Amino acid sequence: MARELEPIVRGAKPLLETIPIPISIVDAEGIVLFVNRAFLEFAKGVGREIDYEDRVGHNVREFFEEEREEFWKSAFDQVLKEGKPFEVWGIPEGRRPDGSTRYVHRRILPIRSPDGNVVGAINTWEDVTDQVARERNGRLREAVNLVREAVLEMRGPQDIDKILDSIYRGLQVLGVPFSHASVQVIEGDEFTVYYFMEERKFSIAHLPLEGTAVREAWEEGKVVYRRDIKFGDLYQERERILKAWKEDIRSVLDVPFSHGTIAMNSTEPDAFSDEDIAILRRFANVLSVGFTRLEDLRKLEHKVRELAESEERYRSLVEGLLVGVYIIQAEGTVKFVNKAFEEITGYSKEEMLGRNILDIISPKDLSIVRERMLRRERGEDVIPHYTLRYIHKDGGERWAEIYASRISYEGRLAILVNFIDITERRRLEEERERLRERLAQSEKLASIGQLVAGVAHELNNPLTVVTGYAELAVRRTQDEALRSQLRQILESAQRAASIVQNLLSFARKRPLERRVLNLRELLEKVIKLRAYELRTSNIEVVRRYYKKPIFVSGDPIQLQQVFINLIANAEQAMYSAHGGGRLTLRTEVKDDQALVHVQDDGPGISKEVQRRIFEPFFTTKGVGEGTGLGLSVAYGIVREHGGDIWVESEPGKGATFTVSLPLAGPEEVREEERTEAVPEGRLKVLVVDDEPGIRGFIREYFSFVGYEVHEAGEGEEALKLLRKGDYDVIFSDIKMPGMDGKEFFAWVKEHRPELIPKIVFITGDVAQSDTQDFIRTSGVMCLNKPFGIGDLNEILRKLKEGE
Repeated sequence: MARELEPIVRGAKPLLETIPIPISIVDAEGIVLFVNRAFLEFAKGVGREIDYEDRVGHNVREFFEEEREEFWKSAFDQVLKEGKPFEVWGIPEGRRPDGSTRYVHRRILPIRSPDGNVVGAINTWEDVTDQVARERNGRLREAVNLVREAVLEMRGPQDIDKILDSIYRGLQVLGVPFSHASVQVIEGDEFTVYYFMEERKFSIAHLPLEGTAVREAWEEGKVVYRRDIKFGDLYQERERILKAWKEDIRSVLDVPFSHGTIAMNSTEPDAFSDEDIAILRRFANVLSVGFTRLEDLRKLEHKVRELAESEERYRSLVEGLLVGVYIIQAEGTVKFVNKAFEEITGYSKEEMLGRNILDIISPKDLSIVRERMLRRERGEDVIPHYTLRYIHKDGGERWAEIYASRISYEGRLAILVNFIDITERRRLEEERERLRERLAQSEKLASIGQLVAGVAHELNNPLTVVTGYAELAVRRTQDEALRSQLRQILESAQRAASIVQNLLSFARKRPLERRVLNLRELLEKVIKLRAYELRTSNIEVVRRYYKKPIFVSGDPIQLQQVFINLIANAEQAMYSAHGGGRLTLRTEVKDDQALVHVQDDGPGISKEVQRRIFEPFFTTKGVGEGTGLGLSVAYGIVREHGGDIWVESEPGKGATFTVSLPLAGPEEVREEERTEAVPEGRLKVLVVDDEPGIRGFIREYFSFVGYEVHEAGEGEEALKLLRKGDYDVIFSDIKMPGMDGKEFFAWVKEHRPELIPKIVFITGDVAQSDTQDFIRTSGVMCLNKPFGIGDLNEILRKLKEGE
């Protein structure tokens, strides 16, 4: 196997060396045949300084890490023995230069010989650490925000369980690999353990604090991580932990917060990564805010009783305990800041007292803040609530919301300010603004759709006139040369009509239309469309049609697309193989299905390609020669029509694609065959349309077949004709100047209701929902533009059958 693969590797080596992603190639036995430079660089990142010779010639299984040996053995067996690709995303592989864990997207793909046997595998590594970090950070932000919301909603000690529950759920979502988790709160010489349970309930145990990791972590403010207490029980806690959890706990972690620690354990040794510890620190910070707030609420109850000197001071006290607070005097000199202000801004009390508050205001808002301060000190009325930007201790610019009021402090006039950081809220507002902009873009695209629909509507009127008069002229003339030219005009106009329908479909303004189709006629039309390509590619077309006409129900444009794709693929395969060939189209009926076989004598298709040939984006063509969408789209169209499509082939023996479609029912076929028949008798017809060409075509055709035709350019003119006599059928446009079709219909419904069943609306405006609703609620028939003689005959036949 190696001998079979080595020449390929040697030939591809110059290219593989230029690829910036790590690549290695092994043979069917797992022997490494090649690694590129990017692989050697990658190996340094995972702590393995290796040369080319250190890896090439060795079996890949020698390099499996012990803890993942079974995992990678199974992966390579899947590829090399079963021939199935292997892929895993976001798996840790060593560390980056900055010491952080590296995550990779690992692919192992089989390499096959021309006869389909697995002769080796190609391995690739893609660094996805940043994507993993973004994904995890996004989840972390959401989890931390949920805990923050629980903190902000807390009204007393009874709400602490909600905060702990939010942390517990966050740890689960973020995939922190713990067996058990708890929050341990220090109270005097004891700590109380709140156990997190699967059912989100908590039990409580009081334990001595002396000599515990909890005490060390809390007092020193550091993480205490016992990686394996089975082989190093520094705090003599293993027996207690095993008894409490009734499991062989190996690793234990305590992360400090303001009132104790968040504790985690696992049955696995060294279970927690640096990323896990960083997550716990985030939760610990928010939990500190929650417990501090709980403490403030307790203090508030006590101080309100002692310090309620006035309603103003009581209100200031409440506000000050819940948010950041500072007091300034003498043009901005800071006289007091609370702990919350220190935590929000990063500045300590010592750094702020005696300093001018303007020192930390952003230069962008400095003038307006100074003006407000001076006006308030002068006793003027100033709006107390506004937002500003300030400079955090870390140098970053942030947003704050300000509530200011005048108070007496130490016997002098002062300004008390409640200070709330709203940076995150502003970010969310900006994000919402960006979403609004995206919505505006979507609305622009919708407007383009409306424009497309409008253009299509405007084309429907002239197309009706062209197709109608061309059909009429074909019927009237006996000159065969002229008839041939007229048919060319008619076909071109019908092609333009198809384009209009496609435009409306693109704008999602009309549903796809099914009709009864003669399969032979459909295939002949496709062959005519591909005639030039078939001729220039030296392709002979052989037709073997079923002895009787076969009718199916489907959308002609979509089914035409299916067969064009199959024939074009066959052309390309035969021409590239031997500069030409024979294309055979065969139809048959089997049970209730119509079968179309498209057969070529090209190079054939391998079993592997056959298994994937209908997958989106799969292609065997070169770059720039195919998108890999044609057959997947064809498959979707056929399945939507209730049919199926499959391929049969052997290498060197050509290929046959078979399309099966349900046969049209007998009643559908009879209706289709009756369409061209002109209803017998002499009918009296009224045509109401503001387009002279439309009226002229209908008048000319019905006059040609012996009917009496009257016409009106708008609704009022039509009413005059109706007052003079009756009509067997009334064709009316909907959108007209003056009295439009809707108003005309309302008049007939009120004054001549017996004529309602004889009305047929003609419109090119089916794109508008109000038009669709009107047609549906009116209960009368509708003829959509562009239409032809066959459509007029079909309408008259349906009216006659409805009498």
